Amino acid sequence: MGEKILLAIAIAAVSVFVASAVLEGPNVCTRQETYTVTVNISEQKPYKIREMTWCLSFPPRCSAYRTVFKTVYKTQ
Repeated sequence: MGEKILLAIAIAAVSVFVASAVLEGPNVCTRQETYTVTVNISEQKPYKIREMTWCLSFPPRCSAYRTVFKTVYKTQ
């Protein structure tokens, strides 16, 4: 039983070495290159909205400002 396990391990080791030897030759690139990737990033951008409310002046409408957030996508 122990001999079969050793034989299986030996066959697995030989197959790993053979598979790594396949990636050689003139058509295989072994150089690593760095490259940039553009990513879309979402962020919340605040802006103000003017709203009309009722008040005790003439005319009975006053303006009020409210801050809301808008989702903006940036490429980075």
